[in-house]
Amino acid sequence: MNIKNLLCVVSAVALFGSVTAQAQGLTDLAKAEKKRRAQVQKTGGAAKVYTESDKSSSASSDGGVSVASAPEGAGAPGAAPGAAPATGKKEKTPEEIAAEKQKEWNDKVTAAQTQITELEGTISRNERNLASLDPELVAIGREHRELVREKVVPAHYLQQFDLWAGGLPAVPPGPAVQ
Repeated sequence: MNIKNLLCVVSAVALFGSVTAQAQGLTDLAKAEKKRRAQVQKTGGAAKVYTESDKSSSASSDGGVSVASAPEGAGAPGAAPGAAPATGKKEKTPEEIAAEKQKEWNDKVTAAQTQITELEGTISRNERNLASLDPELVAIGREHRELVREKVVPAHYLQQFDLWAGGLPAVPPGPAVQ
C-alpha cells in the first residue's frame, strides 16, 4: 500500500511541476510578445485595427473572428505594398506559440497518465503476488520465532519477547533476576 501512496505523491509532484513550468513558459511568452510589439512600433509597422463592420461582416460570413488587413504601404519602410516580409518566413503569432506550448504540455500530461496507469497495474500484480506469499511467510515466521525463543532469548527476557512477538509493546526489563 505504501507504493500506491508513493505513486500518488510522485504524480502530484509531476503535475505541480508541469503547472509551474507552464507558468514560466507563459511568462517567457509574454516577454517575447512585448519585445515583438516594441520592435513593430520602432519599424513603423501599422497595428491591426478592428472595427464594428469587421465584426459584423466576419460574424455573418463564417461565424469566426477575422483580422482587418493593414492599410496599403503599412509594411516595412521602403517595401512595396503587399510585398512579403524580408525574412522569408512567416512569424508565428503569440496565439500559435501558446497553442504549440499547450499541445506540448497536453502530450506530456497524457504520457504521464499512461505511465501512471501502467505503474498501477504493476502495483496490483505485485500486491497479488505478495498476498499469495503471506501464508507461507507466516508459517516460516512462526517456526523461526519459536527457534529464537528457545535458542536465543535469555530466560529473564522471555516474557518481554512474548509480548513483543505478540504485537504488544515490550516493557523495558527491570533488574535482571538470576
